[in-house]
Amino acid sequence: MHEGELEKGRLVEVLPGWQLPEISLYAVYASKVGLSRLARAFLDEVSAQAAAF
Repeated sequence: MHEGELEKGRLVEVLPGWQLPEISLYAVYASKVGLSRLARAFLDEVSAQAAAF
């Protein structure tokens, strides 16, 4: 997401050696059947981003 902006010079990395601490993240919902498209898209994106780590 941001890599292209760094390459284009639109963003500048200010703390190259610093990272956020690891956290546990849980998504709790009653059922996938009643899940809105927006909620499903959010969960899909969060899952994809988490898989990259």
